Amino acid sequence: MNFEAILFDKTPEGIIKVTLNRPERLNAISGRLADEVTTVIDQTNADPEARVLVLTGAGRAFCAGADMGVMLGGMQSAQQQNAWGTDQNRMALRQGFQRITRGLWNSNVPTIASVNGVAVGGGFDIVCAATWWSPLKPPASWSPTRAGRCFLIWAGSGSSPGFWASAKRRN
Repeated sequence: MNFEAILFDKTPEGIIKVTLNRPERLNAISGRLADEVTTVIDQTNADPEARVLVLTGAGRAFCAGADMGVMLGGMQSAQQQNAWGTDQNRMALRQGFQRITRGLWNSNVPTIASVNGVAVGGGFDIVCAATWWSPLKPPASWSPTRAGRCFLIWAGSGSSPGFWASAKRRN
């Protein structure tokens, strides 16, 4: 399979790994990235040999949420269009997030968010929709707080604080 915004790997054991591959944008979600991740989720669910789907990010972030450049329609000035971008761009990104999170939530294959950095906005939603989560490098300090179906974890060490989330429980 050929993708532009993600890296795809499948082992003979049925482990499917998807790496969000937009490190220059902190793996922010664009329409293309949402389409490609959703395609992999759909194909994984249809694959009888698939055992697990692992999601991670390239570079120093898991996922920074929406790509604001896409949301703003490529405009450089808020004076050229309202600060939240065009309705069409906002709706496309919202639907992209929803396709990913719904796909993960409804997946018949276990999913793991292998969190390698910040996960904010829609990136945090992806972590919460996965079956399990795991930080690649455990932070120096942990302070859990329960919030809805996720546990918010404040992890901070000096100049690089961040939030981590544990995924939903499945029965």
